[in-house]
Amino acid sequence: MAGYTELIKNFEKIRSFTRDFFIYGFKGRGDFDGLSPRTYDNERRRIESYLSELIVKTHDSKGKSISISSNTIAKTSNPLFKVWQTKSFTKKDCFLHFVILDIFSKHTSLSVREVAEIISDDYTTAFSASEPMDTMTIRNKLKEYTQLGILEGKKSSKTLHYSLPPNPLHRLSPKTSESLNMALSYYKNILPGGFMGHSINNEQDSPFIYKQIYFSQTLDDEIVLKLLEAIEMKRMVTLTMIPAKGDRNRKNPCVPIQILSNTKSGRRYAAIYHENSRKFSTVRIDYIKDVDFGEICPEFDNLFRDYQLRMKHSFSITPQTKEKLHNLTVRLQIDEATEQYVLERIRREGQHGTLTKIEDNIFEYSIGIPDSLEMVPWLRTFIGRILQIEGSEAHILSQFKRDIHAMLAMYED
Repeated sequence: MAGYTELIKNFEKIRSFTRDFFIYGFKGRGDFDGLSPRTYDNERRRIESYLSELIVKTHDSKGKSISISSNTIAKTSNPLFKVWQTKSFTKKDCFLHFVILDIFSKHTSLSVREVAEIISDDYTTAFSASEPMDTMTIRNKLKEYTQLGILEGKKSSKTLHYSLPPNPLHRLSPKTSESLNMALSYYKNILPGGFMGHSINNEQDSPFIYKQIYFSQTLDDEIVLKLLEAIEMKRMVTLTMIPAKGDRNRKNPCVPIQILSNTKSGRRYAAIYHENSRKFSTVRIDYIKDVDFGEICPEFDNLFRDYQLRMKHSFSITPQTKEKLHNLTVRLQIDEATEQYVLERIRREGQHGTLTKIEDNIFEYSIGIPDSLEMVPWLRTFIGRILQIEGSEAHILSQFKRDIHAMLAMYED
């Protein structure tokens, strides 16, 4: 039986568990259907090992539950970057990684045969390797590092020679290097692929703090980068979606168009075009399990232009699918003398809507949109100022009003 190890082969497994503990929190063994107690315990132990300083444990009638808690204002670097440092490797992988870099720090250009000879003569015996390193394994490792950009290969006659590429950072002045590190310490926490920036200057504390930062986004960065690559190459993809309870993994062939990010909730979405139904839609990126690249989409540019036109009247993420827009009108009471910031916020966040003064301290905001439902979270932030709300999607407004009455009833009790 294989022993427990903190390292993993499949990042999706640790991604899923970390999200459950970080976002939903306070989950125990009984909350994970379909998992054996041993599997749950192994994943829990891994997470506790990676993020020990962030683990919160509670005990109740259900037993022990854990969650991950982090003060985003106090943190200058994303603690969840640690989960990207957990990939398992073989003994040969570890051995060759350090040996190859050491060899090329002393030699400018070598062939596979020359590298194999140096390893055999100078390293295998010294490190008491259990078995000789075969040339094919070394060749594959050199090819892998060339694809990753760690090495570069050039043909001389019929033989491929490898070498370390020059480090462009060595040519920078100290002032430029310091400025780049400053920029890196900021952008690694807010852009996709921040772990790469963290890997470059992980010993340097960031001088920045953030009002709104979403550490859990790094769990989806691999998916985001694949989607961005597909968009850049104008390729079709097949999305493997995280299954709902009892469902199998769902495959979704589509053309990715754009990445959308909600700065208030931290959720990120992929705008996609379905080839089968010939419709645009959005999917949450944290619901995507994997991305497989397909063929080049010859209609990508036309689809992108069509999508931009359909988003012209969108309030958030919903593209226009019908010729007629839904109208929405909200009348608000705002003190002009003391609450100018509220008016500025509506003008700034209200997209293409219009704000009109009706009388002193009474304003009317009106907008035409494809879907009134996506405005509800924004409208909730004005509860207490709303005097009247009307629109063409009566069922959504009725639900909005019922929610307010239900909330008031809770306070009245």
